[in-house]
Amino acid sequence: MEWVTNVWGRHTIRSADKLLLCDNLDAQVDKEFQNKLSNDYNTTVYWGPANLTEDWQPVDAGYGRCVKEEYGKMQENWLELNQDPVTGGPKKVTTSERRIMVTHWVASAVEKVNSLKYAADDQRTFVWRLFEKTGCLITLTGHLLQLYMMKLIVTL
Repeated sequence: MEWVTNVWGRHTIRSADKLLLCDNLDAQVDKEFQNKLSNDYNTTVYWGPANLTEDWQPVDAGYGRCVKEEYGKMQENWLELNQDPVTGGPKKVTTSERRIMVTHWVASAVEKVNSLKYAADDQRTFVWRLFEKTGCLITLTGHLLQLYMMKLIVTL
């Protein structure tokens, strides 16, 4: 419930009707989570279809996918370069070493996605397209939320 109060509560107007799109994570389907959002913040929770977040969540539809692709390239490269000559498989690394490696790969992937490779599409346009692609710019009446989204994008 800490997230509801400290994040959602700090950035929303209590009296306005709101819709929160959620995954099907245990914490998000919890009745206490639902009730707090509904009762304290006038928020309706909608759970998208399981295992399809890349179709309906903007971060999974684009930015997250780009980061995962870059991360995957680094992991694949490491696996190719670090073969054990005896077993033919990847060299063994300790859990500690693996954590450090993964942290570096994620940081490098995020840096690359935020870098010149993706700069041809300015960040505001990129974010707008992700929301548009997943239908998250559409109101219940079918109108685009252009004014609202432009305010949101400007603050990014």
